[in-house]
Amino acid sequence: MGRAEKLFYRTCLRTLDGFKSLRIPFTGVYGTCLVNWSLDSQESVRHWCKSGVQGLNSLQDGMDCVSRAQRQLQVLQSVEEETHKAINEWGEAVDAVVMYRRQNHLDACDSEGIIRGNLIGMEVISRQINDIMGNSINASVSDGMEQCIDAAACTIEKFLEPRNDQVEERIESLIRSFYGRLGYKYEPFEWLYEGLSPILLTHVMQTRKGSPAALALALSAIGSKVGIHLLPMPLDDSDLGRRGAIDESLEPLLETLPPEVASRLNSAGCGPNPLTWILRLDAGLAENAALYVDCKEGILLTKSDMMKRFPSMGQLSAADWREQSLLRSWNGLIQLAIQAHQRRGESDWVAHWIYVKLAMDPLAPEWGMVL
Repeated sequence: MGRAEKLFYRTCLRTLDGFKSLRIPFTGVYGTCLVNWSLDSQESVRHWCKSGVQGLNSLQDGMDCVSRAQRQLQVLQSVEEETHKAINEWGEAVDAVVMYRRQNHLDACDSEGIIRGNLIGMEVISRQINDIMGNSINASVSDGMEQCIDAAACTIEKFLEPRNDQVEERIESLIRSFYGRLGYKYEPFEWLYEGLSPILLTHVMQTRKGSPAALALALSAIGSKVGIHLLPMPLDDSDLGRRGAIDESLEPLLETLPPEVASRLNSAGCGPNPLTWILRLDAGLAENAALYVDCKEGILLTKSDMMKRFPSMGQLSAADWREQSLLRSWNGLIQLAIQAHQRRGESDWVAHWIYVKLAMDPLAPEWGMVL
């Protein structure tokens, strides 16, 4: 790097130090293609500075990005104490993921690290939701999740096809065992009555029903225990007919709800549809032979199925899916919390989670309103 580039790099590192000193995760720069998908901020910045980034055509473009990141930091450090604490906990989750990968000599796109990272994210949001709901937790959330996952995996492994069978037969066997024999399922629910429990993995493991998000993370974790690596991702906004479109299976509920609740359900501004989460099998298959699981329906999808139903997600390569799975899944969980409080009419908590989302999602459209 030349003198100007080195100065730019040092400026980037000082900006990162600002995030680190406040224990705020750096996940990327709003309005650019700079997303810290790996969660390793220093490594990402080093890569951006050394390799160059599409769309940044000059050193001035780079300095503009640094300035934008500094403005993001100013927004995030001005939040209320409770929100700042929640953002700090997600920062600790980022550190835990990076440390886990380093200790186990995994790269950022290794499925083991991604699946472990999703459980770390679920632990964070479970603690935060339980605090909001006033639930006391006597045991470790992590221990509780692990015990439920291990028990389910032990049961499911008895019914799986042998490991030397065709991968499609084995994943179909896993789906039948999870949704059929053990009876896990998604049932339409309303946040007003259920609270935020449908998001929580331990709740879903105990009741065997809940949101597709929790079902996705449960099946992913169980699959990894039996040698089937499934990487989750929430439905992309661009695959929705409209932002916040209500799933058809919820329409019968509208007639039974109070008018103000039905109105919130039908609100076009209520955020991404929370009811579709997809798992992609990470097994080195050719792109045209990729296999997916629709966690809401409990069915296996082929590449052709994905391109017809969810073309934006279907176009993602295996490498892109591995790269984006963890951060997009975390943000999908946070978006669910926003949507739950929105539909419950809890505006203070909606604002709280929106700022948490801003910290974790540089692509969040809400950045356009606060910067």
